[in-house]
Amino acid sequence: MQVIFLFLFFLIIGYYLAFMHNKPNTNHPDDQDIRKKYKFDVKPNQEKPVKIQKLVIYPCRGLQPVEVDHIKVSKLGIKYDREWSVYYRNEKQSAITLGPEIKFSLLKQSIEKDLKTKQKYLVITCVDAQEAAKLPTKELRIPIRKRLEGEVITTAKGQQGMSEGVEADAWFSKFLEKEVFLLRSAPNYVKNVPGGKVLPQTLEGDQTRGFVSKAAIHIVNEASVRDLRQKVLKKMTLEDQAKTKIEAIPFRPNVIIDSGVAFSEDAMQEARIGNVLMRLVGYCSRCKVVSCNYDTYDRNPNLEPTETLAEYRKNEYGTLFGTYHQVEIIGSYQQFRRLLPEFAVPKNRKLDSDYGVICVGDEIRVRVAEQRINFDKK
Repeated sequence: MQVIFLFLFFLIIGYYLAFMHNKPNTNHPDDQDIRKKYKFDVKPNQEKPVKIQKLVIYPCRGLQPVEVDHIKVSKLGIKYDREWSVYYRNEKQSAITLGPEIKFSLLKQSIEKDLKTKQKYLVITCVDAQEAAKLPTKELRIPIRKRLEGEVITTAKGQQGMSEGVEADAWFSKFLEKEVFLLRSAPNYVKNVPGGKVLPQTLEGDQTRGFVSKAAIHIVNEASVRDLRQKVLKKMTLEDQAKTKIEAIPFRPNVIIDSGVAFSEDAMQEARIGNVLMRLVGYCSRCKVVSCNYDTYDRNPNLEPTETLAEYRKNEYGTLFGTYHQVEIIGSYQQFRRLLPEFAVPKNRKLDSDYGVICVGDEIRVRVAEQRINFDKK
């Protein structure tokens, strides 16, 4: 009898260790916010992979893009993306972009590091020799300070930043032949992601930092660009076709993917890249900025591809192309196992509570695909 009792006792203990002990803890206090925003009943074989082709940041808003091999992203956005912005020195103090100032397409930017001092710099140069000869210096080198101290300047529209000094202001003013000033985003400056018709799937508490105008990450699909290019070129003569470039970069995305299916990104409601979770909050309404040609530094005279986009991508929210996403970071190996117990923990990334790392060549694992938007009929 005693032997039977001991057998049953160890059988129960074994059952507990094998099943109950490995049962995910769904009540952990650190996970409650993220569980409200995402579905966690998705199985590994249900995730659909889409490869990342390019990653792009725009340290100073409006200038040429910077292609990078990886980005560091937090729930507030991408490090160094739209962290600087130039403003008109007038009553409106509007931020300067390619919309009003196509001349900005002549300015190339990069982030460089002095190997001796380890100091990083935002370096800005003009690619046009004639325009560059008019400037005070060949290049503008702005030290990227780790600790920002000084007066916080609030613009007429409420953006908050700190001056990068009279030399930077004079350099940009000479280039544009207008009085302007350069700001770097204040360390504690965050703002709510716009909801309503701008980004209709925004959740309460969604925020971004810096001078990002909408959400943390902007995605464009090469398959959708090819579809658009075909439609635009079909309307042109052979001579005009040779002069026209329709590419992903002028749409100013952070992440360029290629799903192979045009506009499949519209349905990409939830996705994962390692320990970075992404959810779709809305779509990008397009203007004439996308008609910029970075080879000729001017606009398409017919404002293409904007005009063609309006023929088949018009919606009550605007002429839409590309998607906006907010992110959450799974901040530890323990949290990853609690949230995604059936999934392999990323081995090539350090799981950090503040930042996730996304690399060129990574796969976006689409977890929830659902079309929630329709477009006006022709």
